[in-house]
Amino acid sequence: MSYLKDKIRMVNSLTGGKHGCSDESAEWDTCKKCPLNAVGDFNCYGLENLHPEQAEKIVADWCKKNPIKTRKMQFLEIFPNANPERISLGDLDSTECNPSTLAGCFRYAWYGNCSKCREAYWNEEI
Repeated sequence: MSYLKDKIRMVNSLTGGKHGCSDESAEWDTCKKCPLNAVGDFNCYGLENLHPEQAEKIVADWCKKNPIKTRKMQFLEIFPNANPERISLGDLDSTECNPSTLAGCFRYAWYGNCSKCREAYWNEEI
């Protein structure tokens, strides 16, 4: 499962956040830039089917060069003296959490409380 998540992240970085790649895509130029297409005469699907270990290694190498970055990590780069534990606790509540609007809050509906929502927000990949 990790391979698929990492491959999707890699492809999304190449497509500017548009999900997936496809032979019928108008973004075919993106496929030319994809590391999975830099091997032999295969596209990514052929490489995954015929040489899955090589495809996994290519994606793993890309992940090492492009680690996940979260909102919290970016905030701490800008404000290195901030306490990382207090960010998710709500001291820096940049989520639009308001008791009068909780009924319409999809995050509250999903997590069931604001502290989990804040933690998810700050740890979300950007």
